[in-house]
Amino acid sequence: GIEVEGLPQPQAADAFISLESLSRAKGWKDVGPTEEFTFGTKHLTLNGAAILLCTAFGKIYAVRDRCPRGGGSLRDARLEAFLLVCPCHGERYDLRSDRNISDPDLALDPLPIVVEQGQVRVAVG
Repeated sequence: GIEVEGLPQPQAADAFISLESLSRAKGWKDVGPTEEFTFGTKHLTLNGAAILLCTAFGKIYAVRDRCPRGGGSLRDARLEAFLLVCPCHGERYDLRSDRNISDPDLALDPLPIVVEQGQVRVAVG
């Protein structure tokens, strides 16, 4: 099951919860229309949390702005295909798995993201 803060519990065990109702729940924030997301990174602060949005080949990823090795900012990170290159240590993280390509014990902190009706929304708690 999925528990989403801010939504009432369904009445029946097999009740359907729409994607729209999930993405309107507490913590979900609009970050812009899809056409604003071209290849590269975009730094934002949502609900007091710094996040980095990364767009690679039409796919949008959201991660907390925190270097997994030392905790520094990823604001100046660059993309190499699907790899996010940390500006602090030069380490590469695969956005598709969130893992460091040379040290799989290190991982980015991903955030849920959804695209609906041309709008990108990110869940930030």
